[in-house]
Amino acid sequence: MNKEQKEEAISDLIEKKQKEKALETWRATDHKQLTHFFGEMDLDLSKPKEEVYEVAFDISEACGYFVSEWKNFVELTGRDDEHFKILFDGDKATAVLIGKEVKVLSLKDIPEYSGYKNGWF
Repeated sequence: MNKEQKEEAISDLIEKKQKEKALETWRATDHKQLTHFFGEMDLDLSKPKEEVYEVAFDISEACGYFVSEWKNFVELTGRDDEHFKILFDGDKATAVLIGKEVKVLSLKDIPEYSGYKNGWF
């Protein structure tokens, strides 16, 4: 296997892992409507962009994640190659981009977490 093939295999593995982790994204069914991205990164996407960023930044400082704020999105990067961009139209979150493949997930398509329905929390 040459260097180019190794790099492609590693890239494919990372993309596969990101797709698996994307399945961990869920929307809580409680009154807070938190969206879970990874680890401790649970955000209320009904809040304005600046507030989402501030909460994400506080969590990132405590947990060793990376968060950045851009004009139209907030970018989240975890410790295990998790990567998300939360898109905003003004102050309203409109969609989530997942991983490097840029899979768009509209907010209404984020599945509800069944654990709350089953009384786990």
